[in-house]
Amino acid sequence: MGYLAAIDTGSIGIQTIGGYYTTLTTSPDGAKNTPNNNGILNLNGFQVSWNTGKNVGKDANIAGNLTRVSQGSTKPIDITLTSGFLKKTQDEIDRVNYLTQWSRSKNTILLFYMARTTDETLYYGNSVDFFKSDLKVLYDVFWDKNLGSNAFGATTYGSIWYDTGVTIGASTFKPCAVPMVMDDITVNNSVDNARLEVTVIGTILENESN
Repeated sequence: MGYLAAIDTGSIGIQTIGGYYTTLTTSPDGAKNTPNNNGILNLNGFQVSWNTGKNVGKDANIAGNLTRVSQGSTKPIDITLTSGFLKKTQDEIDRVNYLTQWSRSKNTILLFYMARTTDETLYYGNSVDFFKSDLKVLYDVFWDKNLGSNAFGATTYGSIWYDTGVTIGASTFKPCAVPMVMDDITVNNSVDNARLEVTVIGTILENESN
């Protein structure tokens, strides 16, 4: 199986050019990524949840004469990610370090499924785990606008990718990714639990050009 992964783009603004996520506004702090694994962070066992969006006032006259439509046509989506990290493993504590750093900045973080580099067969350029995950739903709705019309064709699925720089088979792994901003982090440490329970709350960024 692959694993849910994250990477800091080093950008406080993101855009898409030629089907790839690219930097719009570079963060003055730059990217804060692990020196290992091409900077890709393994989020371990996890839980992901999100809601359908924060409601915007429905009144015809909000202020002056602003309608709901002029407040924005879509609702911001909150996402909650919970992971566990072993306390006595330096590598896993370092991952908590990066999550903490990301939650204090407003950098764009990309979430994607990292495929095994040894023996995984890719489907439309992605780890097979991606197609069985919550992340696929978020990607389809907010970035690919893929709601079932010719959904899985070699030239039709996945309109925007992230170039990981990792080679799998004969090609560079370029998965479909979901950008988010991490707003808050909570770390729970219990003496009778061998793992740190880390909960991150953030906001999914949407493709505003669609």
